[in-house]
Amino acid sequence: MFSKLEPKVNKLIFNIASQEKSFCDAFIYEPINVDEERLGNLYMLGEIKDVSEDSFFILNHIATLAKRNYYGKTQKPCLLALEETLKKVNEGLQELILQKKTEWIGKLNFVIGTLSQNTFYFTLCGNPRIFFVRHGEVTDVGEKLVFGIKEIEPQKTFRSIASGKIERGDKILMLTSDVFYSISKENWGEIIKTKNPAKKIKELCSSQKLTVVNTGGILIISLAQEEKEGKEVFIPTSQIAEKNQQVFYAGEQNRKKAILTAFKRILKLIYAILRFIFKSLIYFLIWLWQITKRFLKFILSILRKFKFFQNLEERFKKISQNQFFRGVKNIIKFLRKKTVFIPILILLVILAGFAGTRYQKRENKVAEWKKILEQAQTKYKEGEIALIYGAEEKAIKSFGDTESLISKIEESGYLKREAKEIRESVMSKLQKLLNIQIIENPEILATLGSFSIKFDIKNIALTNDRSLLFASDPTSALFYKFNLKEKGGEFSLAPIAEGGVLKMISINEPEDLTLFFAPPENIFFYVQKENKLSESQIISSPYKDFEFQDLTYYKSSIYFLDSKEGEIIKFTVNPETKELSSGTIWLSSRTKKPVGAKSIACDGSIWTLNEEGSISKYANGYFIQNLKTLNIFGNPTKIWTSSSEPFLYVLDPPKKRLTILNKNGQVIKQYFSEKFDDLKDFLVSENENMIYLLNGHQIFVIKTEVK
Repeated sequence: MFSKLEPKVNKLIFNIASQEKSFCDAFIYEPINVDEERLGNLYMLGEIKDVSEDSFFILNHIATLAKRNYYGKTQKPCLLALEETLKKVNEGLQELILQKKTEWIGKLNFVIGTLSQNTFYFTLCGNPRIFFVRHGEVTDVGEKLVFGIKEIEPQKTFRSIASGKIERGDKILMLTSDVFYSISKENWGEIIKTKNPAKKIKELCSSQKLTVVNTGGILIISLAQEEKEGKEVFIPTSQIAEKNQQVFYAGEQNRKKAILTAFKRILKLIYAILRFIFKSLIYFLIWLWQITKRFLKFILSILRKFKFFQNLEERFKKISQNQFFRGVKNIIKFLRKKTVFIPILILLVILAGFAGTRYQKRENKVAEWKKILEQAQTKYKEGEIALIYGAEEKAIKSFGDTESLISKIEESGYLKREAKEIRESVMSKLQKLLNIQIIENPEILATLGSFSIKFDIKNIALTNDRSLLFASDPTSALFYKFNLKEKGGEFSLAPIAEGGVLKMISINEPEDLTLFFAPPENIFFYVQKENKLSESQIISSPYKDFEFQDLTYYKSSIYFLDSKEGEIIKFTVNPETKELSSGTIWLSSRTKKPVGAKSIACDGSIWTLNEEGSISKYANGYFIQNLKTLNIFGNPTKIWTSSSEPFLYVLDPPKKRLTILNKNGQVIKQYFSEKFDDLKDFLVSENENMIYLLNGHQIFVIKTEVK
């Protein structure tokens, strides 16, 4: 009888660029709960050769089918669970054939292995190789399994299962055939003798003693070494069945993680046992006390009918008046007051129960986020596959989806280390694809957070001479005026009866003005040459109950966006009175409306940033097109451009970046920083080629060289 063995797993994937379009990957999955523990670990190595990019999904498809089915059968023994899993996988592959997706037939090499109860079960299709190493002796355990399959039927891709007992010191090697034939006999000898085959293979590759010329992979499962007397030969037993298999993606196993997992399970078991004993004891004592009270009351009620008992009670009453008994009674009362250990014990039990509940909730949450992490890993792998074939658009979409999933995980606070690793890998890919400039320490122009009153800045504006910066809080009637030259500022009161300033923009026609909009219908100006505020005025909209979310300008016209109604209202500034004309509906009644749009910009045409992150172009009151932006945004909040700018600028707070696109939707530049953790607004100084970013209460400045 063997004790449970904890394996160490290494995978080596060689993705070699060649004319033959091939792809290889390995999948490793460990149990995450007690029910899955009986099914053990799941290992898979797959290769698909000489196919188009659209057929690469087959490896992940098989793995996903295996994952969903194998660990969904926790009530069955490992062998039966594997057999039913293979059946489901074969059915899934048959569905692909019915859908005319047959390019993979005859080009798929795949091996599936499970390690449970010190027994290794495996099955394969195609020509992968499986070797078992014990005491320096090598056995080709997959040879008989392949020999038993005389004809390949696509609907019965996975058929036979072989199994064998394992012991400490054993090694199991799964290889693709190209990698196997790349290893010479001399190299095999060195690899087999070493305790760490993966490390030895890397050393041989580094020293150029081993050269892998085609795409392939190796999966090595090693059991902890322990001295044994005698030798046992691994003899696989074949069981023919039409089966299907399961796959999951996970990291390498290690002893430290196994010990930690076992410790957690022991604590949970001890907690459950103690809670059961305590609850049972409490219920029993309560029941016993109630029964005893009833019984004593019943006996006393009977005895009190007799005269001798009445006399006895009188004697006891007299004895209780004795000084000695009074002292005893006082001592008992004192001890009752001091016996606080009972409530303390109850408190400790309650705290233990609370801690146990919190721990269980956290474990459930971790399991949920692990599933999302697996989705992110799958998306990342899809992006890598697309890059191999030069499909940059697909790669950008997959990496973008990965980044969005990782952002959710980071916001949750769980799996920080794993999320960080994937984010770093994604950023290294996107940095090249999207021309991302990573800014470690952005330059701080000003910090506006040391206010004596509550003032949460949401919007900023800069005068055209770049001397004053305005900051507003939509909930406050005050706005902040900061002098960039003197590096100081002060609050000013907006000339409005109620509400706060929602949006501000600086315009240069008919003269240098900064417009302040205070919902629902007030505006006023800061006149630069006079250095003063104008009086507040009420704008006249063409319909009632308007709700303006954003505004932009072009020449002497101001455009307001009502995203609720999907309308754009145009006003004109009177150069003499500095008043706005009555508003007119700019969009045609027959065109598509920007309902739900978040932001608006104008360069002669009008650009809207829509709710789902797309960008639409309007001209002369009509919808023109939606830009194709490769799904690069998370949840963008603002768009900006001008008639003198050939680019669109988009702020994307969840992805901590500012994106610059040309007006065909092509990404020109992206600025990213980990310190962009609270992006709210931005400004572009065209003359200075400067970008001002509002992050929390700080103003960052970026020098841009985009032309």
